[in-house]
Amino acid sequence: MLALCTIAAAASLGLAQTGPEGVELRLIGERHLEPREEFLGTRIGGISGIDFEPSWNEGGTLVILSDDPGRYAPARAYLGQIELAEDRIVGLDWSYLLRLTWASGELIEGAGLDPEGIRIMMHEGTFGEPSLMWVSEGTAVMDGKGDPGAPRIYEMCSAATRMDEWPAPDSHVASAPGVGVKTNRSWESIAMVGHELAVVATEEPLQQDGTGEDGVGWVRLSTYSFARANTGPQAQVVYPLGPTPEGIAVGNTGLTDLLGLADGRLLSLERTFTPTGSFQVDLFVVDPAGATDVLGFGSLHDAEFTPAAKTHIATLNDLAPTVLNVEGVSFGPTLDDGTRTLLLVSDSDFRPGIPTVFTALAIEHDGGVLIPADTMPPSTDEASAE
Repeated sequence: MLALCTIAAAASLGLAQTGPEGVELRLIGERHLEPREEFLGTRIGGISGIDFEPSWNEGGTLVILSDDPGRYAPARAYLGQIELAEDRIVGLDWSYLLRLTWASGELIEGAGLDPEGIRIMMHEGTFGEPSLMWVSEGTAVMDGKGDPGAPRIYEMCSAATRMDEWPAPDSHVASAPGVGVKTNRSWESIAMVGHELAVVATEEPLQQDGTGEDGVGWVRLSTYSFARANTGPQAQVVYPLGPTPEGIAVGNTGLTDLLGLADGRLLSLERTFTPTGSFQVDLFVVDPAGATDVLGFGSLHDAEFTPAAKTHIATLNDLAPTVLNVEGVSFGPTLDDGTRTLLLVSDSDFRPGIPTVFTALAIEHDGGVLIPADTMPPSTDEASAE
């Protein structure tokens, strides 16, 4: 296993925050990857997605995804291990470079591709290694007919070869001016909410959906089944994005990641950046129960619907000493005393002097909501019973 070369570590400051759901989060610590950090000849940066699977290999497996489609290297992800203690990140090591390829074996790179969120999907029995499910933002210049510019979900085997894909719904296709996703504000997140079941979301509202009078933007959360490839979403509900947090006069807020929770809930990560270059990151619990299915809505403008409910549980700025462009969140390793953890990662955009920051939080109290969704495949006995 190859260890990281240059890491600046920040010890835990003992900061904690309790949210209205009874959730209490505590800072464990940070690790900073220097801007020119490399692994096997590739620049580590632009990290837009993160996931951790405790049952994949001894000690679990960490995966991160770079949104670089070819500037410093072809599209790629990294597999590794992370070790946590009560008050610090003990170790962060990379063991494998995943150069993402098409089924032909050709490296994935070029304009129109923008890798963003990533999740590990486990398989049962003899199938073997897990799949890696990732989304590409694409661009707003597309024809929606399978071209690389269209937002899509891709399934890769753990050897990084493309297996299957799933297209964006028609409402997301930039088929006319003022319609579809916005460039660089498209599919940003993917959350596994059940076995072969996921929710994907755009960073900002579609062009035709807009923002309400109170400054809340309407973002569509689309549910996909991965049981059959090249199929569209099964359902779609509305997520209320924003408004800009109090105390920030001018800012841009986006939904940068989702994480599946038990009972159909989600953890959402909203990042607000300001013209001065500062960031605020907020965590919410999202409950889609009772929300209207808007899958057939061409536009949300002037439409009647009930959005998902969201509850603010924490502001990362109140917990961590370094808050940059955070774009990924996942559950992390369980501590020795049984405490679950969260991992967050920032996107450096490969900017000079800007590190990639990994932040680990302890879930001191889960409030009955910060519990991972059950995404494991059914056991052989359960499958036989069905």
